[in-house]
Amino acid sequence: MLELYCEVQRLESSLQLPMLHEIHRGRAAYSPWSVRRVLPRVPDVKFIADYAHFTCVTEVAPGTCPVLEDALKDIRPHVGHIHARIGYENGPQIPDPRAPEWMGHTEAFEAWWDAIWMEQARIQGKEVTTMTPEHGPATYQPALPYTRQPIADIDEINLWLGRRATQRISKLSVNRS
Repeated sequence: MLELYCEVQRLESSLQLPMLHEIHRGRAAYSPWSVRRVLPRVPDVKFIADYAHFTCVTEVAPGTCPVLEDALKDIRPHVGHIHARIGYENGPQIPDPRAPEWMGHTEAFEAWWDAIWMEQARIQGKEVTTMTPEHGPATYQPALPYTRQPIADIDEINLWLGRRATQRISKLSVNRS
């Protein structure tokens, strides 16, 4: 795995083209522990933060595990883009982040995203942060049995996530200095 990251860094440098590794189950960056081990050896590595996969892989609720929080703090300076999907301890995507029963997870993920935005703005001096609302269709989106009808509208969820993130980051932007 280390060789992969080193080779991508060499390519990025020679092509002068940013290259990011997506945090995702089934890939080299599948867990916070594997990513964390790479950081000292490949200090310029950048990731697409899809932390929903971390909650699924570690099987812990967001905001409840100090070891996960410490790992995310170490990874944060290496995030170049956010995939805004909200996961939970048993899967990569909650049914609907707007639902009251999932609001704790939504707010915990928002705190993680806020920390990334503040890292990029205050410490790295970036004026632009990129994020993609990424709640996906089946099989990510839970569906009703027998009919496979989604239990929530993915387009509405992603629009809601995007609007909410825009409001949050604009409030954070006021306090950049």
